[in-house]
Amino acid sequence: QQELLDIICQMMPGGVIGGYIEEGFPLYVVNDTMLEMVGYTYDEFVKETKGLIINSIHEQDADRVYRQVLECLKEEKQYAIEYRVKRKDGTSLWVYDMGRKLIAEDGRPAIISVLVDISESVRVKKNLIEESNRDFLTGIYNRKGGEASVTAKMNDTIPYVFLMIDLDNFKTINDMYGHETGDKMLRFFAKQLQEAF
Repeated sequence: QQELLDIICQMMPGGVIGGYIEEGFPLYVVNDTMLEMVGYTYDEFVKETKGLIINSIHEQDADRVYRQVLECLKEEKQYAIEYRVKRKDGTSLWVYDMGRKLIAEDGRPAIISVLVDISESVRVKKNLIEESNRDFLTGIYNRKGGEASVTAKMNDTIPYVFLMIDLDNFKTINDMYGHETGDKMLRFFAKQLQEAF
């Protein structure tokens, strides 16, 4: 069973990692592709994570991943989840983790996961969301982005102030000096707001 697992791990196009279903997910198996993805040798990875898979997951994602995996495994034998993995160089790698429960050769319950690098997809998605929330001319929040920001702040416990500003008679500038000059003025005004706040 172990030899078969080793062969499968080496053939998989993504990173493969497995851990026992115990506190912190003690490391059961990891393939070379996974080690290359995070930039570690096997010994470095074990030392850095203290032999626990949970320590390879970005701090902001670790609790969520731990809870979701255990919750999924109560209901089913498999799960799928997205999160960030820490790399040796200090950066993070977004992965799509497809995991499955199994019984290891020593009889202990374990999980084995295939991790696919989705960093580029996440970056593109974040950029698209950011672009849809901002005015293309000025770079400041558009109505959609402004409403989302207001909603988020209203749910926050930190004190906040909202300010609404209207540029009086702006149409006159466009009519007298042209839309190009009007656009320059809007960009200038937006820059002043961003610097002031």
